Amino acid sequence: MKTFTFIKDKGTRVFGIGKMNPLDVSQAAIIEMKLEEIAAMKLKRKILDMKFKVSEFSISINDCIATVKGIAPSQEIKEKIILIVGNSVGIDKVEDLIIVKDKSTESKFYTVREKDSLGKIAKVFYGNPKMYYKIFEANKPMLSHPNNIYPGLVIRVPVANGMP
Repeated sequence: MKTFTFIKDKGTRVFGIGKMNPLDVSQAAIIEMKLEEIAAMKLKRKILDMKFKVSEFSISINDCIATVKGIAPSQEIKEKIILIVGNSVGIDKVEDLIIVKDKSTESKFYTVREKDSLGKIAKVFYGNPKMYYKIFEANKPMLSHPNNIYPGLVIRVPVANGMP
Protein backbone atom coordinates (compact mmCIF):
# COMPACT_ATOMS: atom_id res chain seq x y z
CA MET A 1 0.00 0.00 0.00
CA LYS A 2 1.24 3.45 -0.89
CA THR A 3 0.05 6.58 0.90
CA PHE A 4 -0.09 10.00 -0.78
CA THR A 5 -0.25 13.23 1.23
CA PHE A 6 -2.39 16.21 0.21
CA ILE A 7 -3.32 19.60 1.68
CA LYS A 8 -6.61 19.03 3.48
CA ASP A 9 -7.92 22.60 3.18
CA LYS A 10 -7.24 22.98 -0.57
CA GLY A 11 -9.11 21.48 -3.47
CA THR A 12 -12.53 20.78 -4.81
CA ARG A 13 -15.41 21.12 -2.40
CA VAL A 14 -17.05 17.76 -2.86
CA PHE A 15 -18.34 17.41 0.67
CA GLY A 16 -18.55 19.07 4.08
CA ILE A 17 -15.81 17.47 6.16
CA GLY A 18 -14.09 20.00 8.40
CA LYS A 19 -16.95 22.52 8.33
CA MET A 20 -18.73 21.40 11.47
CA ASN A 21 -18.92 23.21 14.82
CA PRO A 22 -19.54 20.25 17.14
CA LEU A 23 -21.93 20.68 20.02
CA ASP A 24 -20.69 17.67 21.88
CA VAL A 25 -17.93 15.17 21.24
CA SER A 26 -20.08 12.07 20.82
CA GLN A 27 -22.59 13.83 18.55
CA ALA A 28 -19.71 15.33 16.59
CA ALA A 29 -18.16 11.90 16.05
CA ILE A 30 -21.45 10.50 14.74
CA ILE A 31 -22.00 13.50 12.45
CA GLU A 32 -18.39 13.31 11.19
CA MET A 33 -18.84 9.59 10.47
CA LYS A 34 -21.96 10.31 8.44
CA LEU A 35 -20.25 13.16 6.58
CA GLU A 36 -17.36 10.85 5.70
CA GLU A 37 -19.77 8.21 4.38
CA ILE A 38 -21.59 10.82 2.28
CA ALA A 39 -18.27 12.23 1.05
CA ALA A 40 -17.07 8.78 0.02
CA MET A 41 -20.33 8.17 -1.91
CA LYS A 42 -20.06 11.55 -3.68
CA LEU A 43 -16.43 10.95 -4.63
CA LYS A 44 -17.22 7.47 -5.91
CA ARG A 45 -20.09 8.88 -8.00
CA LYS A 46 -17.84 11.65 -9.36
CA ILE A 47 -15.21 9.11 -10.44
CA LEU A 48 -17.76 6.75 -11.98
CA ASP A 49 -19.37 9.71 -13.82
CA MET A 50 -15.97 10.35 -15.43
CA LYS A 51 -16.33 6.91 -17.08
CA PHE A 52 -13.16 5.47 -15.52
CA LYS A 53 -13.58 1.74 -15.97
CA VAL A 54 -12.55 0.54 -12.52
CA SER A 55 -13.93 -2.75 -11.28
CA GLU A 56 -14.62 -3.62 -7.65
CA PHE A 57 -14.18 0.09 -6.89
CA SER A 58 -14.68 1.47 -3.39
CA ILE A 59 -13.72 4.51 -1.33
CA SER A 60 -13.83 4.84 2.42
CA ILE A 61 -12.91 7.87 4.51
CA ASN A 62 -11.83 7.86 8.13
CA ASP A 63 -10.28 10.85 9.94
CA CYS A 64 -9.56 12.68 6.65
CA ILE A 65 -7.75 9.63 5.24
CA ALA A 66 -9.33 8.18 2.11
CA THR A 67 -8.70 4.57 1.15
CA VAL A 68 -9.28 3.69 -2.50
CA LYS A 69 -9.61 0.10 -3.71
CA GLY A 70 -10.33 -1.56 -7.00
CA ILE A 71 -8.85 -2.82 -10.23
CA ALA A 72 -7.87 -0.13 -12.75
CA PRO A 73 -7.13 -0.80 -16.42
CA SER A 74 -4.04 1.48 -16.40
CA GLN A 75 -1.58 3.38 -14.23
CA GLU A 76 -3.00 6.64 -15.64
CA ILE A 77 -6.53 5.86 -14.40
CA LYS A 78 -5.19 4.85 -10.99
CA GLU A 79 -3.26 8.12 -10.65
CA LYS A 80 -6.24 10.22 -11.74
CA ILE A 81 -8.45 8.55 -9.14
CA ILE A 82 -5.87 9.22 -6.42
CA LEU A 83 -5.66 12.89 -7.46
CA ILE A 84 -9.44 13.40 -7.67
CA VAL A 85 -9.84 12.02 -4.17
CA GLY A 86 -6.76 13.74 -2.71
CA ASN A 87 -7.52 17.13 -4.24
CA SER A 88 -10.85 17.27 -2.41
CA VAL A 89 -11.23 19.55 0.60
CA GLY A 90 -11.11 17.52 3.78
CA ILE A 91 -8.78 14.79 2.52
CA ASP A 92 -5.24 14.87 3.78
CA LYS A 93 -4.02 11.42 2.78
CA VAL A 94 -4.98 8.81 0.22
CA GLU A 95 -4.15 5.18 0.88
CA ASP A 96 -3.81 3.47 -2.49
CA LEU A 97 -4.99 -0.14 -2.69
CA ILE A 98 -5.79 -0.02 -6.41
CA ILE A 99 -4.42 -2.87 -8.51
CA VAL A 100 -3.37 -1.99 -12.08
CA LYS A 101 -3.97 -4.49 -14.91
CA ASP A 102 -1.67 -2.86 -17.47
CA LYS A 103 1.38 -1.58 -15.60
CA SER A 104 3.24 1.36 -17.08
CA THR A 105 5.58 4.05 -15.82
CA GLU A 106 4.31 6.06 -12.88
CA SER A 107 3.92 9.79 -13.33
CA LYS A 108 5.48 12.22 -10.90
CA PHE A 109 3.09 14.04 -8.59
CA TYR A 110 3.75 17.75 -8.19
CA THR A 111 2.17 20.16 -5.70
CA VAL A 112 1.46 23.52 -7.35
CA ARG A 113 3.09 26.49 -5.62
CA GLU A 114 2.30 30.21 -5.58
CA LYS A 115 2.93 31.82 -9.02
CA ASP A 116 3.25 28.44 -10.79
CA SER A 117 1.84 27.89 -14.24
CA LEU A 118 1.82 24.73 -16.33
CA GLY A 119 4.46 26.39 -18.53
CA LYS A 120 6.77 26.98 -15.55
CA ILE A 121 6.26 23.42 -14.37
CA ALA A 122 6.94 22.07 -17.89
CA LYS A 123 10.17 24.10 -18.04
CA VAL A 124 11.35 22.52 -14.77
CA PHE A 125 10.46 18.95 -15.74
CA TYR A 126 10.99 18.98 -19.52
CA GLY A 127 13.21 22.00 -20.10
CA ASN A 128 10.59 23.57 -22.38
CA PRO A 129 7.61 25.66 -21.20
CA LYS A 130 5.76 24.93 -24.46
CA MET A 131 5.36 21.33 -23.32
CA TYR A 132 2.73 22.51 -20.78
CA TYR A 133 0.10 20.76 -22.94
CA LYS A 134 1.53 17.33 -21.92
CA ILE A 135 0.84 18.15 -18.29
CA PHE A 136 -2.57 19.62 -19.11
CA GLU A 137 -3.59 16.53 -21.12
CA ALA A 138 -2.34 14.23 -18.35
CA ASN A 139 -4.66 15.97 -15.87
CA LYS A 140 -7.88 15.91 -17.89
CA PRO A 141 -10.72 15.74 -16.91
CA MET A 142 -9.64 17.15 -13.52
CA LEU A 143 -8.37 20.30 -15.26
CA SER A 144 -10.75 21.92 -17.72
CA HIS A 145 -8.30 24.70 -18.71
CA PRO A 146 -4.50 25.09 -18.40
CA ASN A 147 -4.95 28.17 -16.20
CA ASN A 148 -7.20 26.38 -13.67
CA ILE A 149 -4.40 25.53 -11.25
CA TYR A 150 -3.93 26.91 -7.75
CA PRO A 151 -1.41 26.55 -4.91
CA GLY A 152 -1.84 23.26 -3.09
CA LEU A 153 -3.31 21.39 -6.09
CA VAL A 154 -1.49 18.12 -6.78
CA ILE A 155 -1.13 17.25 -10.46
CA ARG A 156 0.37 14.47 -12.60
CA VAL A 157 3.54 15.14 -14.54
CA PRO A 158 4.04 12.27 -17.00
CA VAL A 159 7.50 10.89 -17.63
CA ALA A 160 8.68 11.77 -21.14
CA ASN A 161 11.79 10.35 -22.79
CA GLY A 162 13.31 9.30 -19.50
CA MET A 163 12.32 12.56 -17.79
CA PRO A 164 11.48 13.81 -15.20
